[in-house]
Amino acid sequence: MKTFLSILLTTLLLLIALAPLSILAEESASPSPAGASPVYLLRAGGGSSGGSSSGGGGGGSSGGSAGHTHGTSGRYGSSGGSVLAYFLFIPFSALTFFGAAIVYRLRLSKYARNTKKLLGMLERKDSAWKYKNIQRQVKTTYFAVQKAWTAMDLTPAKVYMSAELLDNFKTKLSWMEYKHQRNILKKIKLRDAVPVALHDAPDDTKDHVWFYIKGKMVDYTIDTDTGAITDGSTTANSFEEYWQFTRTGGGGWVLNKILQKDESDQIPFSA
Repeated sequence: MKTFLSILLTTLLLLIALAPLSILAEESASPSPAGASPVYLLRAGGGSSGGSSSGGGGGGSSGGSAGHTHGTSGRYGSSGGSVLAYFLFIPFSALTFFGAAIVYRLRLSKYARNTKKLLGMLERKDSAWKYKNIQRQVKTTYFAVQKAWTAMDLTPAKVYMSAELLDNFKTKLSWMEYKHQRNILKKIKLRDAVPVALHDAPDDTKDHVWFYIKGKMVDYTIDTDTGAITDGSTTANSFEEYWQFTRTGGGGWVLNKILQKDESDQIPFSA
């Protein structure tokens, strides 16, 4: 009975940890832009393949498998206590992992709720802060940038990026071209896109809003001379990032910066 309850609890924790943040924040999901591909490969946002936090070149978050050898006589031992400790460690580790994931998700959900409230207040005096319009721009930008990155042609996506980020991306793509490399992005999906922080400055061009981004894609790098895969994986992997959008002079919003999940300490969340 105890084993059953432990499995049930672990399953519930897993479902909560994997639930879309937009659901936890009571935000209904919006459809992806028309024609958007549901697949990823190497993404412009960076990742485990060594991409910069401010731009492209990174691969999807590939999970390395830590191989371990099965021990000899001393691994499990002849003691019943050792066997019991080994099997108790498994559910304990799972609960610890999913517990941490749940805390992280609940905090993000709180940041999302608070940021949406702030957006609602700002929208009353300035329509440029309208949440639905910004979110729509975020989603359109997400797919446009990924498509341009894998095509190694940023021209179609330059209207969605700040001049600084555009230059950064151009530099990275030029370097990849010099090394005869290309990042391939396929099966691109956007699982979540919710605001978690914002800054309303006296100078409107300094306004910005941070979005938590959760996506999934196939992400790998090929040698353009041989076609061989040199990095990444042909299996779709999930990733989490933070995208900063800054306000333009015309009241629109463009992508300005990308941070990885472990760089979130740089973001002044709406606590």
